[in-house]
Amino acid sequence: MLCLFLACVLVTGCSAQSFRISVPLKDSEISNALEVLREDESSWYFVPVLGESDTKAYPREVKEQLANVGSYIYGPSTIYSGHCPSYLGQDQAGLRHHENLKDELDGKLGWLFDRIKQALQQAVAPDQVDDEWISYPYVKMHRGDTLDGLPDQIRKMVLSPAPPHKDEQYIKHTKAEERSSAQTLTFTLPLQVPAGGASLRVYDCFYDKALGKTVDKKGKVLARQSSDWCLREMSFEDVPYIPGRMLLFSGDQLHAVGPYYNPVSSDRRIVLQGHGIFRDGKWRLFG
Repeated sequence: MLCLFLACVLVTGCSAQSFRISVPLKDSEISNALEVLREDESSWYFVPVLGESDTKAYPREVKEQLANVGSYIYGPSTIYSGHCPSYLGQDQAGLRHHENLKDELDGKLGWLFDRIKQALQQAVAPDQVDDEWISYPYVKMHRGDTLDGLPDQIRKMVLSPAPPHKDEQYIKHTKAEERSSAQTLTFTLPLQVPAGGASLRVYDCFYDKALGKTVDKKGKVLARQSSDWCLREMSFEDVPYIPGRMLLFSGDQLHAVGPYYNPVSSDRRIVLQGHGIFRDGKWRLFG
């Protein structure tokens, strides 16, 4: 038997906390979730790596090589994070998408979403988690075979750790005047990892919403604010991805997917990801 493992550094509705909590999760339950996802292969859609977060102007030949490198999103799980439906109702199409697929998802993965919600409730107590998801967590997959045939230089670039980032999905769920004080959380539940392992790289720097600046763990504003500078200069920890062990943190801590070692074509890194915002006295969860 495995355990859901919450390695937490987050701000709850009251104060900053660092703690761990476990919830039973059988090996067979992880296998069942993966089987559901494999059987519904046609519902995955491809998101090129350059379309997700990279705005650098690469040469044309590099862009061509990277055109087939990226991740896959399980379409029914939710609107992809960059287009998540808004709690404030600004994106009614997204909310309808979630509502239309809710029954289908409940039948396939509802038990897993319930388990996650229960684990989060224990983690944030005495705060409360709202009974209803704004939208379900989304499932993201990286495939080893997307790296097949890449030139060595491009392959090395793809396998290097990405610049760290903060999570900003909460912006879709807040008014402009609320954002400097918004309290948020992010969670990641690995379901499958590559043979060479995988990790989340978390940096000793944090985005202070009130200041609008990135600070170190003592609250001192960093000399430079770019993510590339954090990548080069700031200390970090690689937290291993282990199937069935969930990572929970504030989302304000800068982070990135860790390095990818010795990839093979059959590798799959499948994670379930979601977020929360503290509103109206409760944590509201969304994908």
